Amino acid sequence: MAIATTSPVTGEVLRSFDELTPEELEDKLARAAAAAASYRLTSVEERAECLHHAADRLEKEIESVGRMITSEMGKTFRAAEQEVVKCVHGLRFYAAEGPAYLRDLEADAGRVGAKQTFVTYQPIGVVLAVMPWNLPLWQAMRFAAPALMAGNVGLLKHASNVPQCALYLEELFREAGFPDDVFQTLLISARRVEQVLRDPRVAAATLTGSEPAGRSVATIAGDEIKKVVLELGGSDPFIVMPSTDLERATDVAVTARCLNNGQSCINGKRFFVHRDISDAFIEMFVAKMGALVVGDPMDEDTDVGPLATESGRREVFGPVAQIWTVGSLEEALREANGHPYGLGSNLWSEDEAEREMFVRDIQSGMAFINGNTTSFPEIPFGGVKRSGYGRELSDLGMREFMNAKTVWVGQDA
Repeated sequence: MAIATTSPVTGEVLRSFDELTPEELEDKLARAAAAAASYRLTSVEERAECLHHAADRLEKEIESVGRMITSEMGKTFRAAEQEVVKCVHGLRFYAAEGPAYLRDLEADAGRVGAKQTFVTYQPIGVVLAVMPWNLPLWQAMRFAAPALMAGNVGLLKHASNVPQCALYLEELFREAGFPDDVFQTLLISARRVEQVLRDPRVAAATLTGSEPAGRSVATIAGDEIKKVVLELGGSDPFIVMPSTDLERATDVAVTARCLNNGQSCINGKRFFVHRDISDAFIEMFVAKMGALVVGDPMDEDTDVGPLATESGRREVFGPVAQIWTVGSLEEALREANGHPYGLGSNLWSEDEAEREMFVRDIQSGMAFINGNTTSFPEIPFGGVKRSGYGRELSDLGMREFMNAKTVWVGQDA
């Protein structure tokens, strides 16, 4: 696939970019390793200040960056602006909370015969991020903000159809005051990811993408004994029980299916509706889906823009819903858990016993009740089963790529 911005609206190639030569890639890897050696010694206050600067600049450029996102992957301009705002929040969150996440964790020295013992969290080094096109700024940011706050160095291999977003992120962090080469974009094809991941200067990787891509990266990382975090998508269940508010549930069901033009890993995809309300749910759901305006993503009246690529026509990764009628929550859970993926999940119920059963029994990394599944920097994000492993966001996401070093200090002689 060419590294180019191709309009999802017209199919026109708007901008194209040359892939890095072998010599250019080697230079970037060398500079990343050199940056990691020095950046790890910067203070948490310096890192937080740079994140604040990045947030300030991004906030001033919401409109222009939103237009760039829409031009590259086709989501509505309104949704693109919301994505940029979310990135601003993520940057500020880690600038504010990161220092507390990085504090040493004291342990009970007496129980291990020490004068002092604690865990100190230290950066792992250069981390490769392989990111998809559907949320081109936020998916990369939810890696970049915690990684840079932790003292790591980032290499971004972004999807080939969003090169301008990828290059913008490198510029954003450089202009925010981060030291040179702390965050670099690699304009390379997918076939060259293995070379970068096997390079001894790269310590770890994170990938958001397809199951085949995740399997490949996990295999390479395992062979090299390197840490990797994987988010490989989902087929998220959306369960609706009779006790819920159907008006609200169908509103969110439509949003869940069509958010980001239906191209989100955590969108509701499989709808399990109790038979007592299935006719009413389907009638309301179909009517609300039919009322959506499909059109030019830059038009403020458009609800759903074009799919990002031609391949989307052959996939469920779009505004298409599947609805099953079930007789009980137990049946819904059995059907939901029968799928090999387990990223997000959603229950609509006012019954406390049903909520408890859902939280206990649903096989997913995230369980949302009476609200749309989404991501927040404040709470962990990730899945189970073939949706991958490891967590992004929150303190857990930051510590995925840190060495939790145990320190033991003996008693004075």
